[in-house]
Amino acid sequence: KIADLYAGNPLDPAAWRDAVRRAQQHTRARARIVEVLQAQQDHRSAPAASREAAARLAGPAVGGVVTGQQAVVFGGPMYPLLKALTALQLARKTEREQNVPAVAIFWVEAEDHDWAEVRSCTVLDAEFQPRTVTLADLEGAGELPIAQLTLHAGVEGTIDDMAALLQQTEFTTPVLADLRAAWKPGTGMARAFAVWLERVLGPHGLVVFESADPAAKPLVADVFARELAAPGRTAA
Repeated sequence: KIADLYAGNPLDPAAWRDAVRRAQQHTRARARIVEVLQAQQDHRSAPAASREAAARLAGPAVGGVVTGQQAVVFGGPMYPLLKALTALQLARKTEREQNVPAVAIFWVEAEDHDWAEVRSCTVLDAEFQPRTVTLADLEGAGELPIAQLTLHAGVEGTIDDMAALLQQTEFTTPVLADLRAAWKPGTGMARAFAVWLERVLGPHGLVVFESADPAAKPLVADVFARELAAPGRTAA
């Protein structure tokens, strides 16, 4: 019933070939896109594999396998990680089966105002029971876009709360280290999510894109113009 909403069946190799062909025919400001990505990576001190993957996007034949998620505290549920891993696997599969260079890209969405949806993270405690940790309200929470919210000192205590809940395993220490390195007082909420994701999967070649970056907006000016010219059409 929803097949017509998709460009093709993702289980059909012919549909992938068609998608690759369409993507390669689309004109893109590749140099400018890479410039925006690299500036973001510089600010986040991205790992080398992620930087190399972003640089590859300048090539005229290189495709992107794109996924994304809202910027949520401590990465939120497993869903964002699973989506990022899937994008990495599909990029490799595209290179292998379609003989086309491909890069996995994770789109960090942070221009909505739904603070209640992104302020909490649920984990399993030492007894494998779900426990939720919640970040105290940030200044402007619920009024400003998530990308404009800045973490306060309370985030450190929230991470301590999570540390007290988690079962101690050989993974606990590095997991908490990655969280503390990303969610630091003075860091933007969206930037923290991007830094964390990049620390975890950047070494595998994931490119992280902070979509709220003002530098990226001129690249899609025609999209904004179309929306204003035909209000309601996209929603319909």
